[in-house]
Amino acid sequence: MNAEEAVRACEFWTTSPAGNQAYGTTLNPQVGAFFGGDEYQPERWTQPHRRGWAISIPRYTPAVDQDTRTENPLYQLVVAEIDRRKG
Repeated sequence: MNAEEAVRACEFWTTSPAGNQAYGTTLNPQVGAFFGGDEYQPERWTQPHRRGWAISIPRYTPAVDQDTRTENPLYQLVVAEIDRRKG
């Protein structure tokens, strides 16, 4: 699975109000593992076998100072996917 396939396979995407994070959720374990998501149980008591993954992608890659930071390509893919789903 490549980055574009993983972004499209994720069921939900949004960005933070400040525009510095992208957040997603998925029930697909491959997508959750691809993004290194945090596993959770949305229905812990009624369906304990059901699992989900929460995904967080920063807009900028970590840098020593503000002049060397660059925009995360995964964040760009997520924003493009959000726009595609709106249209």
